[in-house]
Amino acid sequence: MNLYDYQDGAIKNIIASIRNGHKRILLQSATGSGKTVIACAMIKRAVDKGNKVLFVAHRREILQQTSSKLDAFGLDHGIIMSSHPRYKPSCPVQVASIQTISQRHKPEAQVIIFDECHLSISKSFKDLAAQYPDSILIGLSASPVRLSGESLGEIYTDLIQTVPVQTLVDRGYLVNPRVFAPSIPDMTGVKVSKGDYDATETAEIMDKPKLTGDIVSHWQQHAKGRKTIVFASSVQHSRHLMDAFVSAGVSARHLDGSDNSLHREKTIQDFKDGKF
Repeated sequence: MNLYDYQDGAIKNIIASIRNGHKRILLQSATGSGKTVIACAMIKRAVDKGNKVLFVAHRREILQQTSSKLDAFGLDHGIIMSSHPRYKPSCPVQVASIQTISQRHKPEAQVIIFDECHLSISKSFKDLAAQYPDSILIGLSASPVRLSGESLGEIYTDLIQTVPVQTLVDRGYLVNPRVFAPSIPDMTGVKVSKGDYDATETAEIMDKPKLTGDIVSHWQQHAKGRKTIVFASSVQHSRHLMDAFVSAGVSARHLDGSDNSLHREKTIQDFKDGKF
C-alpha cells in the first residue's frame, strides 16, 4: 500500500523523535487523514526489524477496522478478545481493547500503539503503559485534548503533527464542508467549562421541538436522500430526533453507548448497506 507524502513524512518524523531519545510520542493527524494506515505502516516497519507490536483501542469497531487494514498490509496478527476466532498469541502483532488487555496476560511488545490516545490519561491506559517502561509508545489522535483539562504531557514527551485539515481539503483528500445553520439556539447564560458549554444545560436547550423540527425540514431541503449521521447533545435528544425523522417518513435509527456490540455492528452495517 503506497503512502501519501504526509503519511510517509509522519513516520520519518517519529523515527527521528525516537533517535532523539523519545519513547512516548503523540501523533496528531486529522480525521480522514489515514491514521490507521500510518499505524499499519509503522507496524510493518517494526515487524520487519524483528519487533513485536501491541495495538490498543477502546472500541470494538476500531479493532475491526485496524484488523482489516493490517490484512491489507499483509501483516498476520492476533486479536485478543474473548472467544475471538483470530486469537493467535504467537503472532508478532496483537490487537486488543483496553478493557480486555487490562484483564489479561500482557504479551511481549517492543512497540505499543494507543489509538484515540487523548483517552490514555485514564488509569487503565496508564497502568498498561507502566508495564512496558522500555517499549516505544506511540499515541494516535485527531484531537489530542482532554475535556477535563488534564495534560497529555503526563505520558507523552513529543508531539508530531501531520498536515492541517485545510491542506487535505485543498488536495482533494477530504470533502470541503458546507455549513447550514437553521434556527440558532439561545445559549445566553449557559455555563462554560474548559472552553465548552455545559453538557447538561446544552442538552436541555437543544432538545426542543422547534430545533428538532428544523433539523428534519432543513435536511429535506438540503440533504434529502443522502446518507446522514446526526450527532445529538444527549441520548434523549437523539431519540427525539430519530422519532422526528421517522414521523416525517424518513427511515432512521438511534445508537448510544449503552447498546451492545452486536446491535451496534448490525446497525452500522445496515447503514453501510443502505437499509435505512
